[in-house]
Amino acid sequence: MVRIAVLVIAHDRTRYIVEALRCLQHQTLPRELFEVVIVKNFVLEEVDHLAADCGFKAVLSEATPVGEDIRLGINNSSAELICLLDDDDLFEPTKLATVLHEFTTHPRLGYFANNFAVIAEDGSPRASHPFRKSQRKARVRLGSVYLESPSILRQLARLPPLGPDFNGSSIAIRRSMLTSTMLDVLPKALGGEDTFLFYCAVASGWDLLISSEILTFYRFHPAQLSISSEPPGSAGWIRVHQMLKNRSAQWTALATELFDASDDPAVGRSVRALAAYLAFYSTRTDPNPTRRGILESAVRLVHFRDTYTARVEPDVLLPTLVSLASPRIAQWLQFQRQVAGFR
Repeated sequence: MVRIAVLVIAHDRTRYIVEALRCLQHQTLPRELFEVVIVKNFVLEEVDHLAADCGFKAVLSEATPVGEDIRLGINNSSAELICLLDDDDLFEPTKLATVLHEFTTHPRLGYFANNFAVIAEDGSPRASHPFRKSQRKARVRLGSVYLESPSILRQLARLPPLGPDFNGSSIAIRRSMLTSTMLDVLPKALGGEDTFLFYCAVASGWDLLISSEILTFYRFHPAQLSISSEPPGSAGWIRVHQMLKNRSAQWTALATELFDASDDPAVGRSVRALAAYLAFYSTRTDPNPTRRGILESAVRLVHFRDTYTARVEPDVLLPTLVSLASPRIAQWLQFQRQVAGFR
């Protein structure tokens, strides 16, 4: 019986995908217990031949949003547990066996996020790489953290930044966690699908596990479009943040659309997830995180809370967002928390 579906998402990039597929051949979990669905927007004979030889399913996508690729992979798989694997990342050989063990041990577990190690463009290890180093070390120091619903936000707010919403290749979810509305929203969560899945988990009523175990290798290379990889104030930094600002209007309109569409509880949970997602990204849209810029972001947080987060606990929303933000921004958001009356 197939227990886990691995969705390999490859969009435009062809350089690393064969290596990603090879790592799935070396999983310790018996092959009959997992399926692999490759969602790609290109034709490459080497990939197609490898998929056929390994019994992997290849699905050609014409979609632009990565979220649509993820949804397509979910719809073309059958297993209850879903692991994401970006084409440029790798799994540690025991990844799938560990995921199955954790979800089997914890029947209420809906979202699993493991720790990761950074590798260079050529696949060589970079243990001392500064990328999200404090979060990686905090996970090791604390050990695995299990968060029980419905007080996940409150529990998370007490912890140091652990990055549970980062890197799709470190995330595994239970299919039952996702409502049809959440799947409809996923393609519209442009540029932050992993973060949106995290907030869906928070809103779903299932438990979360933030694991300290390194089960993913995150490849750091020039082709990435990442806020964290751009020096503050650089042209790349400004470009990425401007992109987020432009998308903010789309996200706001989407939240309004969902909120007005139905009183169905499933829709309410999706609105709650998206509203928290919007608020989180509003703290990251200023290319120059000065005091004024940070406070303006905090004001936007208040606006999102008042407008879209009627079903989110206001006393725990902002502290949680602070815990996920960078320490420098967190300092001023804590100040704004007092000013705005989040007590």
